[in-house]
Amino acid sequence: MRIQITFFALLVTLSCIIISCSKNDESEDINELTESNYTQDGYFDGMMYYKIMPIVENEVKVTKCEKSAKTVEIPSYIIINGKKYAITSIGQKAFSSCTDLTSITISNRVKSIGYSAFQGCSGLTSVEIPNSVTFIDIGAFWDCSGLASVEIPNSVTRIGNYAFCSCSNLTSVKIPNHVQFIGDFTFYGCSGLKSITIGNSVKNIGNSAFRGCYGLTSVEIPNSVTNIDIDAFRECAGLTSIEIPNSVTSIGGSAFYQCSSLKSITIGNSVESIDNHAFGGCTNLHSVNSKIMNPENIYFGTTPFSLIDTLFVPKGKVEPYLSSHWKKYFRIITDGDNTKEVL
Repeated sequence: MRIQITFFALLVTLSCIIISCSKNDESEDINELTESNYTQDGYFDGMMYYKIMPIVENEVKVTKCEKSAKTVEIPSYIIINGKKYAITSIGQKAFSSCTDLTSITISNRVKSIGYSAFQGCSGLTSVEIPNSVTFIDIGAFWDCSGLASVEIPNSVTRIGNYAFCSCSNLTSVKIPNHVQFIGDFTFYGCSGLKSITIGNSVKNIGNSAFRGCYGLTSVEIPNSVTNIDIDAFRECAGLTSIEIPNSVTSIGGSAFYQCSSLKSITIGNSVESIDNHAFGGCTNLHSVNSKIMNPENIYFGTTPFSLIDTLFVPKGKVEPYLSSHWKKYFRIITDGDNTKEVL
């Protein structure tokens, strides 16, 4: 009987511990607010303001943060008037111009980072975006000049225009496989960017997406990309070579304009259009390997200061290239077997 009672007591104790742990886990990082905490900016917890989402049930967004904030942790939940809400969104300009902010911890309940949410947070040196986030909106980290690195999680499917524009200290970026579009001006002016990994689902590289990324020395464009937009890599003065895959059908105007260190280019066989000055100002360009089978109606897209040494073309295609406007830009056209000097 004593053994049974002891065993029963042990079960009760274990149950209490489990219940207690569950309660602790459930209540962890929850702030409790009432109507007395309400302001025109939302419910205030002493550091951040929250507003209840009008359509989605039991969810709130962060709408504003005190400008004096230095370190911030966004909790998973908040209790307002006794009701529990998940914090699922960082709203428009919520942390904009919080120049003293040095670190931010975002809970894994947050699904979206809003328009200009952290714009101008010049003191922010790193940010860990949780796997719950699916959307980074326009200008979310615009002009976060102290941000050195960012790894975008696989959960993200959309990166808005200007999202990391002018993050001049950003040195490396990894774009996950689920992202299909790199928006306009997304990394424009990221002059310190040295390495970029582009996921294999990206279809479009937007207008000026990497313009002015002077520190970028190489980039691998995946076979998923079909369009390289206007000014996409303009003024990427550190690029030495570029291979445009067979999936690409169009190269926008000035896409590689003034890539002054570019020495060689490979152009895939599916390219149907190359717009004006796509390779203009590439003054160190020595060779182009074109896989295009029918060059007659495709403009090469450059206005070089001097002739490019060699154009490599597909087997048996020297004559079509010689009879096209391409001959104006090269000294030699060759398919390996047949080599012609352009007079």
